[in-house]
Amino acid sequence: MYPHFYTTYRGNWTKEMRPTGCSNQPVLGTTPRNCNDNTCKFFPSVADNGNVTSSLMYLRNLPNITHFCDSKTHVKQAPTKHNVLCNGKDVDSIISANDDFKDVFEVAAPVGDTEFEILRASSRRVVFALDRSNATSEQNVWSALGPRLYALLHVLNRTEPNMEIGLVEFGGDKTET
Repeated sequence: MYPHFYTTYRGNWTKEMRPTGCSNQPVLGTTPRNCNDNTCKFFPSVADNGNVTSSLMYLRNLPNITHFCDSKTHVKQAPTKHNVLCNGKDVDSIISANDDFKDVFEVAAPVGDTEFEILRASSRRVVFALDRSNATSEQNVWSALGPRLYALLHVLNRTEPNMEIGLVEFGGDKTET
């Protein structure tokens, strides 16, 4: 739906394929051979784009990207999800129009580095309580339950490798599990 390339036409109706996105200057990179608008992918060169500083929405993997595109660098006709959802407005204008930023002024002195702390949910904890009383041993529950419990633990380990699993026994005199 949102291609990596799109076709534009220069003044003399010469067809030109352009990477989908905006930047403060042309971005150098490669494409596979024999591609068209719908199948082409663009691979920007990290080494050859040292002066490219925008846009965070397009080339965030390049080392010097620090800005969003503004009204001077935004490409309204590019078939991007952003252009569809924001009626072709550039990111800088959209952010500046938000109530949170309306009265913000340009800072003359550089601001210190911003530090981000990435928070992750702690691992999930599951405790199995095993009833080892005479009633369960007389019904031979453990011979049927053991393989099923092992299979469940195997699945949990594959799907959530950081899960903490506890095993508690009660009601019997056995100490093995």
